[in-house]
Amino acid sequence: DAAQAWLLLLLRECDGGDVALLSAHANRALAAIGGALRSPTHFQYDTLAKLAVVKHLGSNAEHKSALELLRIFTEGEVTEFTAFAQKHPKVLEQLGLEHEGALAKMRLLSLVSLGHKVMATPTREASFQQVAAATGVDADAVELLVLEAISSGLLDARIDELRGTVRITRSMHRTFGPAQWKALHNELGEWRTHVQALLEVIGTAPSPSEAGAAGQGRVPALAHVGLPPAVRKCRDAAESLTEVAALATVVRVTSLTRVTRHFHEWTATGIKPLTEVTARSGPGG
Repeated sequence: DAAQAWLLLLLRECDGGDVALLSAHANRALAAIGGALRSPTHFQYDTLAKLAVVKHLGSNAEHKSALELLRIFTEGEVTEFTAFAQKHPKVLEQLGLEHEGALAKMRLLSLVSLGHKVMATPTREASFQQVAAATGVDADAVELLVLEAISSGLLDARIDELRGTVRITRSMHRTFGPAQWKALHNELGEWRTHVQALLEVIGTAPSPSEAGAAGQGRVPALAHVGLPPAVRKCRDAAESLTEVAALATVVRVTSLTRVTRHFHEWTATGIKPLTEVTARSGPGG
């Protein structure tokens, strides 16, 4: 909220200050930690943990435990929080945290961490048992936990109740450092390549009049390009060059923003790179 935002601005002004200044703002740093951990919409804490006044709490034996709790919420797992809460119940009370509420948030954060591990696998899938083990919930509570994470914007996933699996296509970064910047740079480069290839395919598609004069036929280049759902339905129904040309008209008016929004969906569903489609199709299909 606004009060938390102003408090963080004040604490940022302490960066570069001497020990006396940092010590004078220790209570405000504790208040900022408590506010961030209590917030139902705040899930990233690395920026807060990097503030000089927050780091300085580690030099005070009385406040060191609060800094450790912040570390757990920044990059730790639910098992670490459970052990901490048992050992330091007064720290939670000092920060104004209710155990159940903090535990629920740590389960979501542990699911986010699991999401990144799962996304590194070929299937991008985790079983209900894996999710339950990583988050400390019963297997029958996995679906509700995943739905809560999705509604909170922490990840994008699809639940398969029959197979008892969760397919994760996006997971929030709990911390964002050099490694994440490099990954983002690579992803944007790949995105640019795919969009350029898509625009080239669309640009070479026949107009409705050209398609009508060409007669019947198929255009594999358009038939296999990953498109937003509404356009994909048109593609699946296209059985002639005339129909494909009509599809090309629809694609031309599809905004680049819409293409961008569905980029992760294309890559996550295993659609082959557009550069391969373009290379194979050629002018004659």
